[in-house]
Amino acid sequence: MSFTGVHSGHIIDLENMKPEDFRLDDIIWHLSRIARWCGGTYVPFSVLEHSLYCDDIYCNEYPFDYEDRKEQCREIRHPVAEAKEDRRSWAQIRLDILFHDAHEFILSDIPTGIKESIQGLRELIAKIDAPIRAQFGFDWEVTKVVKETDIKALVSEAAVLMPWEVYQRVKEDHGIMPEPVLPTFYGPEMAAMEFRSRVAELMEML
Repeated sequence: MSFTGVHSGHIIDLENMKPEDFRLDDIIWHLSRIARWCGGTYVPFSVLEHSLYCDDIYCNEYPFDYEDRKEQCREIRHPVAEAKEDRRSWAQIRLDILFHDAHEFILSDIPTGIKESIQGLRELIAKIDAPIRAQFGFDWEVTKVVKETDIKALVSEAAVLMPWEVYQRVKEDHGIMPEPVLPTFYGPEMAAMEFRSRVAELMEML
């Protein structure tokens, strides 16, 4: 039987994954300690920090003052989205961004260039993502908005955290420049606190 154990001691049967297998504390613990770029960065930078950075990039591009405006938050749409599936509320998009790599808490971080060469990996990611979304009440798929934000973070991380040669190759592959927003280096404990805080705040707005 295929299984994996997580920080809480819970065992996840990979052939029969259930929403209750995916606990926020486990996801946060693992992602805050799994390195981006296979650990090749100049300073430690985790998948959880990457998720927070993606959220920072989105908020910098599409800020929204949501104090006492929760009802309006339910109605706001992504300003450049055209596809129906991309028309999410601001809070929903941010939650999708924050959780877009949640499956990596059991798969670990696999660089984008390698992912494409592993047969069946995309299907496995989708198989893990489904119960995660069900557990936290998310009913949408990864959208164009999330993918674009992830690529912006990838290029920007390469510029700040990786050798010049790596940055040049990543920039060439994706054809965009780094974002004006720099990544924040929280460390595991502070990243966990920040992630929990953002998730709790955004869930209240749905």
